[in-house]
Amino acid sequence: MQSWHVNAQSPLVAQWTFASSDSLHWMPAQVPGSVHLDLMREGVIPDPFLSTHEHDVQWVETKDWVYLAHFDAQADWMSHAHVTFDFKGLDTYATVTLNGHPLLEADNMHRSWQVDVRPWIQATDNVMTVHFTSAIEAGLAAKADHALPVPCSNEPGDPNDRISPYLRKAQYHHGWDWSPRLLTSGIWRQIVVTPWSTRRVTGHRWTRLHLTEDSAAYKLTLSTEGQGPLPPWSLGMPGTEVHTTAIPHERLVTWQSPQRWWPNNLGEAHRYPYEIQMAEQRIRGHVGLRSIQWHLPSESSQAMHVTVNDIPVFAMGANVIPADFFASRARAKQKALLIDAAKANMNMLRVWGGAVYPNEAFYQTCDSLGLMIWQDFMFACTMVPTNQAMHDNILKEAVEQVQRASLHPSVVLYCGNNESLTGWFKWGWQDAYQLNDADSLALWQAYDKVFHHLLPDAVAAQSDLSYWSSSPSASPGRLANAESGDQHAWDVWFNQAPLDSYKENPGRFVSEYGIQSLPSMPLIEAMNPAVTQWNSSTMDLAHRQRSFMPWLAAGMDGFGMMKHYQQKMGLQAKDFQEEVLNSQLVQGVALTTAIESHRRNKPQTMGSLYWQLNDVWPTVSWSTINHDGSWKLAQHMVKDAFKPCVVSLNLANDSIHVHVIADRRLAARGELRLTWVDVNGKSYWSSITPASLQASDNLQLISLPRKGHQAGEMLQASWHENGNLVDQSRLVIPIR
Repeated sequence: MQSWHVNAQSPLVAQWTFASSDSLHWMPAQVPGSVHLDLMREGVIPDPFLSTHEHDVQWVETKDWVYLAHFDAQADWMSHAHVTFDFKGLDTYATVTLNGHPLLEADNMHRSWQVDVRPWIQATDNVMTVHFTSAIEAGLAAKADHALPVPCSNEPGDPNDRISPYLRKAQYHHGWDWSPRLLTSGIWRQIVVTPWSTRRVTGHRWTRLHLTEDSAAYKLTLSTEGQGPLPPWSLGMPGTEVHTTAIPHERLVTWQSPQRWWPNNLGEAHRYPYEIQMAEQRIRGHVGLRSIQWHLPSESSQAMHVTVNDIPVFAMGANVIPADFFASRARAKQKALLIDAAKANMNMLRVWGGAVYPNEAFYQTCDSLGLMIWQDFMFACTMVPTNQAMHDNILKEAVEQVQRASLHPSVVLYCGNNESLTGWFKWGWQDAYQLNDADSLALWQAYDKVFHHLLPDAVAAQSDLSYWSSSPSASPGRLANAESGDQHAWDVWFNQAPLDSYKENPGRFVSEYGIQSLPSMPLIEAMNPAVTQWNSSTMDLAHRQRSFMPWLAAGMDGFGMMKHYQQKMGLQAKDFQEEVLNSQLVQGVALTTAIESHRRNKPQTMGSLYWQLNDVWPTVSWSTINHDGSWKLAQHMVKDAFKPCVVSLNLANDSIHVHVIADRRLAARGELRLTWVDVNGKSYWSSITPASLQASDNLQLISLPRKGHQAGEMLQASWHENGNLVDQSRLVIPIR
């Protein structure tokens, strides 16, 4: 449960160039990066985020690309017996050579690759090549080698031409309903160099033995590689007692009156600094002390909620995707995005499974902000191949990622996949891919092996965290329902259900729901500065709309759906700028309606994570934060809905129910103040109701009849503690 840094390591410093393998016209490259960004810098391709240039750069994915590095060895490399190159991220099929000697062949974007290069390193004039095979060609070859088709959704095109299930590559690179299709290649994370001689630390793990308000005990275990006995090593941690044990690579650490790590708005996200030293290696980091227990569906319970430090926590937040399509640009934007999530009173983010595993800086920022992380493994809307080589590859990926991420107090849950179970049983994959009974059985057995055995076993072996096999689901292998497990509540939007349907069936833990809005006008105008008159039919905007609902009506898309919900709210735009604002207003109303419904149903419902927090490019989507980091109107509205203490008004069955809902650690006394205001703005009735509010209460303090109040009259409600306003809400009587 820590963030950490090893100061014996350093990024490889080299002069990089790149070229397509069929031209070998060498151009400057930036590493980490991607071929698309390098081509843009050289003026070879236009920016795919502008106008409709996404279509103009599709040729990039059809070529092999070669990256060439020239470098000299650092002064201390040649004096060590080993020099390990750690390739943190290669996208995706790569062959690496050093001074003409083969080093490795990579086939997984989601793994790192380590090799000892000491036998081939030179003091000067080293040349390293990284040859990336076209993901298209690699995917087609892998597909041809597989005995049967592997179903997936969201990758555009004919189902029989889809290749994403056969590649361990970010699925959104193939295109999604909020993402462009840009099949990238490149060295997308750092190459880290570690010189060493006898033994080196390759990792470490903190294991909680005991944690209360009064005391704590943790075990620190080192992982090492090399020859000979373990060298002497030390652990420095101010404010603790460090004890040696009978096992040389372990230390026992104890605290008196420990400061625990708490989620956002429940307390301080405290972390303790430490330093491990062994030979020339120094590992500095921070450990956060917290207990996590998930209550998941079982024979005796259908609940799904998380307990942190023995306190049940209502999860409030959103699904998060990369802060930019290109990882090197996302790194620069992600901290501000996470700070915005915390400012909006969120305490949990779900890292969605069709993207990439976050970098260390992402987790460290979440650690410091008290943002809990629901971490999907990188599978979304797809089955998995049946071959053993793929399963072995997945296992190595899973072990590495669990070892890395579970060291952070922010990471609280692992989930096997996004919507793959739902797709298998409800999306007609068997017919679309012409699968016979034997094919279906083989694919289900592969699914069962990976998501019900391989991944949960990896989580259990490398961490003390819980595992959830598929989102949404009622329990492992069982389709989602409203009574058990987690739900993706998409009747609003994809089935055109009214917003009030959020109230009727709030579910147990709602891990996806949402409604599209248009990006703010400055982003729209920047899509093509040459356009002076914008509307939803403008090509530069229209080609970004990728949500289609033909089952509702021929030609129904997201633009039509946004207008449908605006009309239901009586909104009529006089121009396109107002249509943009209306779309964001309706999105905010939809999300706050859902959030309040979920919170009013506490403790039956214990999680509300909407889709989606952010965008990977300027587009039309379900995000509440624009691609440039500016807030849409809905982001301001969910910030209020997620406050630790809220007043919520609900008109149901001709009664108005007034709730005061708390998600805090301390109880409080206060008073509920109510006022009726007539259509002329004059107040004509008021009341004050004192009440005691427990730390995580959901109190329905009063119910008022609707009868006797005409349309347009307004009920004002506010909650006060110690004479201070905590929250307020209003409800206008609608026209019947």
